Amino acid sequence: MNNSTNITTTTTVKDINDPITIDKDINHSNSFDNDTTTTIVYNVFKDNFDKYTNLLKDDLIGASFISFDTEFSGLGYNKGFKLNDFQEKYQAFASVIKNRSIFEFGISIFKEIDHSRTGDSNNKRKLNQQTTTTTNNEHLYFITIYNFKLYNSNDFMISPNSMTFLVKHGFDFNQLFLNGIPYSNRNHKDIPMDSPCKRLLHILSASRLPLVVHNGIFDLLFIYSTFIYDLPDQLHDFIAKLLSFFPTIFDTKYISEFKISESKSFLEYLFNKYFRFNSSNKSRGQDYISCQVKYLNNVVPLESLINSNSSDFDNLIEICQDYSNHGYCKLNDTCPYSHNIDQILNIEEKKRSKKKSKKNKDKDNNIDNDSNNIDDNNNQQQILNDNNINLKKEMNIHSAGFDSVMTGFIFLHYKLLLKNSIMDSSNKIYISGKPIPLVLQVSKYTPFTSSDNNKVGTSK
Repeated sequence: MNNSTNITTTTTVKDINDPITIDKDINHSNSFDNDTTTTIVYNVFKDNFDKYTNLLKDDLIGASFISFDTEFSGLGYNKGFKLNDFQEKYQAFASVIKNRSIFEFGISIFKEIDHSRTGDSNNKRKLNQQTTTTTNNEHLYFITIYNFKLYNSNDFMISPNSMTFLVKHGFDFNQLFLNGIPYSNRNHKDIPMDSPCKRLLHILSASRLPLVVHNGIFDLLFIYSTFIYDLPDQLHDFIAKLLSFFPTIFDTKYISEFKISESKSFLEYLFNKYFRFNSSNKSRGQDYISCQVKYLNNVVPLESLINSNSSDFDNLIEICQDYSNHGYCKLNDTCPYSHNIDQILNIEEKKRSKKKSKKNKDKDNNIDNDSNNIDDNNNQQQILNDNNINLKKEMNIHSAGFDSVMTGFIFLHYKLLLKNSIMDSSNKIYISGKPIPLVLQVSKYTPFTSSDNNKVGTSK
């Protein structure tokens, strides 16, 4: 993680022909430090919690959905994870979560800019409505990213491998322990309703927006135990109370495995694959997704973040098959083979191209398209330089915030692909090793009622 926490003004859409304007009446100046380098992420600590949660409320108005991800202290191994029964699996999951800690809660708020409603960009579009395209088949979304740094005041267990991974990718534990947002994941009945995590829960739940996760069962369990209540013994009680706060949840891992039948479904692979697919659609004049990340008094095209964080690779180094297939390699940095996702995708594309009889014609078209993309990327990078943004420093691609962006973009791809039928995938959570998803549905035997929400600091 970086050491600065600053974003200033937000942007609003006021006119169809001039969609990005600055609201000069809003001054989101940073009080956390005096670093003049801006960041595209709102990093939220105890010192600036009030300031940024007020911005969060504004960003949720008119939003389409929220995607989120977490960073936590690891899971370790529990033989109960391999049990077949959902209830037994849940009990094994819960027993581990109770003794672990969440460190970072990353939220990305996606807001569709609907040009068919001139001057009324705050009207959110429901997910079961057809998406209205803008000119040139563009589906435009603004994204705002928040990273909440959470400090568990209780004793908890850690997995050394997880800690090493976080530190290697820039996570600042000094910053966390000195200025993290304090919380307790035990004895929720004794936690004041005006505590930071209860307030954040209320803000998110009151929006009634769909939540999007990727392979999110543990994310949901951590969110429950951190923000909502002590994890119950029974799975149906967990489901009932979770849905009372967040009634619509999508898991892109479930969609990729059960609806799209992807052979590989880890987050980084899907995001980069669909990002390439989206760029191809744009160059061919087909429907495509355009994402703009809001910051300061301008916006950053999402592709600029991807290009900034891309790395070179050596084609002579073979691909690690474990990482290529699963997004994980037990050797980590000591593996002699390549973990580069661009190299993995390039090899797959070459294999597919050999099977196409019309490849030569398509290749000529792609050369022209690649040239146009290079020009676009150079222009975008100049915008970033003019605004003093060091994306290499400021945007950690392994942060919960960036993972939430990738999750949201994957969901947009599925929303564009599946259209109205995307709603058929709601409240179905992928569970590793199970041929069917966990269906989030309130049992008629569950005694929980909506009035119980008042006990945990949330109102409808």
